Amino acid sequence: MVFGADVFHSGRTEQSKPSIAAVCASMDPAATIYSGRHSVNQEPRNETIENLEGMVVELLKAFQNKNRRLPQRVLFYRDGVSEGQFKKVIEHEVEAIRKAFKRGYGDKPPKLTFLIVQKRHYTRYPSISLYILFHFDVFSIRLCFLFII
Repeated sequence: MVFGADVFHSGRTEQSKPSIAAVCASMDPAATIYSGRHSVNQEPRNETIENLEGMVVELLKAFQNKNRRLPQRVLFYRDGVSEGQFKKVIEHEVEAIRKAFKRGYGDKPPKLTFLIVQKRHYTRYPSISLYILFHFDVFSIRLCFLFII
């Protein structure tokens, strides 16, 4: 099962507006059908997803309803996190995902790969082909921080 998550913040002139968190997840083994959830963070401009546990539980239930089983592996892409926020996001969000797994799986959680895609990088690649560009963007050490549990 593949997850993707991000948080949207309002413009600089609207500092007090809440941030919107969104999570989507694949609903089939080929990862071609997705379902999504969103929530409003209570703390303005908070980069961590405050209701991640609940959204992951809902998406796991949707996957189980469609496939009659829970996934054995989860790949979680987390977008838009700056290097200074890695620790906070990992501590909060990986723990929320673990709690969601506990609620759905009990004592036998799936394998989790948590991938943070870094913000505001300045690495550029020549546009040789879309496949090569995608391959380097996803796996480049400069762009990503990989956390495997």
